[in-house]
Amino acid sequence: MFKVFLIFICIIIFISGIVCADPPVWQPIQGTQYSMVVMAEIYLYNDPFIGLDANMAAAFGPGGESDCRSLGVWQPSNPPYWDGYWYINVVGNSNGDELHFEIYNENSSEIQQCVETIIFQNDTTIGSPDAPYTLSVGSKQIFQLGDAWNWITFNVQPQNPSIDSVFSQLGSFIYQIKNQTQSATYYDPPGSWVGNLTEIIDGSAYLINMNHPVDSFSVTGMPIESITPIQLLENWNWIAYYPHLSQSLDDALSSIEYVAYQIKNQTESATFYDPPGVWVGNLEIMEPNVGYKLNVTETCELIYPEVSEKIVANTRINRPNPPNWQIIPGTQYSMILMAQITYDGTNFEGGINQNMAAAFGPGGLDDCRSIASWQEAFPPYWDGYWYFTIVGNDNGEDITFKIYNSETDSIYNCVETLTFQDNTTIGEPSSPYQLTALPISVSQHLTSGSSVTCYPNPYSEIINFNFADAKCNSLSLSIFDLRGRLIISFEQDALSESRIIQWDATDMDGYSIKPGVYFYQITTSNYKKSGKIVYLAN
Repeated sequence: MFKVFLIFICIIIFISGIVCADPPVWQPIQGTQYSMVVMAEIYLYNDPFIGLDANMAAAFGPGGESDCRSLGVWQPSNPPYWDGYWYINVVGNSNGDELHFEIYNENSSEIQQCVETIIFQNDTTIGSPDAPYTLSVGSKQIFQLGDAWNWITFNVQPQNPSIDSVFSQLGSFIYQIKNQTQSATYYDPPGSWVGNLTEIIDGSAYLINMNHPVDSFSVTGMPIESITPIQLLENWNWIAYYPHLSQSLDDALSSIEYVAYQIKNQTESATFYDPPGVWVGNLEIMEPNVGYKLNVTETCELIYPEVSEKIVANTRINRPNPPNWQIIPGTQYSMILMAQITYDGTNFEGGINQNMAAAFGPGGLDDCRSIASWQEAFPPYWDGYWYFTIVGNDNGEDITFKIYNSETDSIYNCVETLTFQDNTTIGEPSSPYQLTALPISVSQHLTSGSSVTCYPNPYSEIINFNFADAKCNSLSLSIFDLRGRLIISFEQDALSESRIIQWDATDMDGYSIKPGVYFYQITTSNYKKSGKIVYLAN
């Protein structure tokens, strides 16, 4: 039996359906000596195309409409053995002819061409009743769009690529769309777009800003072949993901290995380090529908490999009683932090111990910006560290950090604060940024009427902690170094409304401390506060 060659064509321009008032009069050519059989299932924009009413399917040779090679015959389902399929007996006189397939859809009165082609080979059979060959007319992408910003990408070419057509079903629910260099804003009234982004182009990621969430937004068109090249410029590129199945980051970016430096989606990221030639971060796979920003070190060409099996990312560890931290949705920017965290004088690690670390914006616990991913040690290159993809919509915001210690089932504040800046990276695996978590839980907050001042700060001899709170009857002050080690603590039980504690820069054994940065924690029955002080040498 001759080998069957299957060829998949990359169709660059969407082939519009031809509208017919009546079904087409397709007539197979006469005088042929050879034939082959194709048993096929046909999908019209992801929906089965079946042989009911006046629906038709046909095969054509290189001569086009005048070179009809077969009219398909619909075979009804025969449970439990097979579902319905098209039986296409293709005729010809020459092996090697390229064949394409067309359908007539009675509902729309359109003739449309299938994406796939095959090579004619006498006496061969492709497909079977229980495993038919798949033919497809276009494809349908379905998105779920949340409130505010969404990072999306298209793997189909719409028949009409204008944004007015592509997003018409969203109406006033959509507010703004942008790619890397263009944008458009929708105003209603008058119900029109303004801006320099006028149509969807292949290869680009898009950020969509929604006024209202939409559970199902669909775009139909001819599928873009996954191996279609995407041209990349040095530095950042907003890129599409063409394959219709997920794949690992290593596989997806294999064509630009050692050129790709950093990649992000809306809430995750990964950075490539060589040596040892590995990706680090919390972005493990690339997925359909998702928009990406990719940073490369030189101009290059990205070609995704063919994907035959879907890859699923590792799921987060189930924790018995974790904090209910949820990353805020709808963000358009992100930055990366790689950090080691010191807690109670030791390195705070993640992994199987179920510890957690997170970043927060000015809104506190309701403004979670990142849940860090623990990166295991990779000797001899680096020790373990925490990888944060911190999201946001405004540069300049203060970002704070907290840890969840699974052993104590408690949350602790880190002392340091960073400023949010899009597309920045702080720290690296071999030299991570240092965070310090004070070993005092943070379950309580400032009450009305409370105030703390410390002066002078910086200081060289004595610092005064002035605390006033009429509602408490006890007070403790603890001083920690940069590693989170306790230096000294003070207790006061006086009931006076105004209290002052003085510290002369000595530890609990009476020895003078070294100049540097220290942290204080003040605790009362209804209030906890931490801050930073600086001790200068005399």
